[in-house]
Amino acid sequence: KISGTWKADRADYLQYRHLYDNRALFDQENGTYNPRNIPGLPSEDEILDILTEVRNGQSISHENYPLEFRIWHQKQFEKGVFKFVSDKGNSNHFPNGSNGIGHPSGTFVAALGDLPNLVEEAGGDVRTIENALGFESGYLGENPYIVISQESREVRIPMGDSAGTNERWVPGAHTSPGGYIEAEVAQIPGGTYEYFRLKDMDIGYIESLLHRKEE
Repeated sequence: KISGTWKADRADYLQYRHLYDNRALFDQENGTYNPRNIPGLPSEDEILDILTEVRNGQSISHENYPLEFRIWHQKQFEKGVFKFVSDKGNSNHFPNGSNGIGHPSGTFVAALGDLPNLVEEAGGDVRTIENALGFESGYLGENPYIVISQESREVRIPMGDSAGTNERWVPGAHTSPGGYIEAEVAQIPGGTYEYFRLKDMDIGYIESLLHRKEE
């Protein structure tokens, strides 16, 4: 697999097909896992083409994805976004309500509607959350910040070439290995978000925000 000549094959595709194939979401009320139907999923050939281009250092664009999938992806973020921020390192990067969140060139976010499921399925365990979102173990520290925003903003399918991309990233707008929907947005400006620590998170409050957005 030499840079510039490597080509994806079916084995590579099958390694993470579950990220695209109707990921099962936990239904709190019924205690069951229900499939999430994703329209316009890229075909196997399209996924292989994207993988090959990315790993050979070539640029990809939204045009690599079917239009139906791109529309579906946009809709998943209409109720808002969330982002975990490590509690380690320089305190200047910690959210305080007025500073910008994420790299100036753009930052990864997930769909706010997935936050309650993520935290409940992980039992609040930071290491489990890190793995689900594709972070290295220990990256978020012990009690990370959670930033949420319901401001309207442009969301983009990640292309694998932006700040924050690591070796766990795969094409398809889902985290690896957790399978949560992800996007890139411009740096989240101060005054447009709320924040709290993981151990202080109130799932009922998040759900009330989601319901309010539906009204």
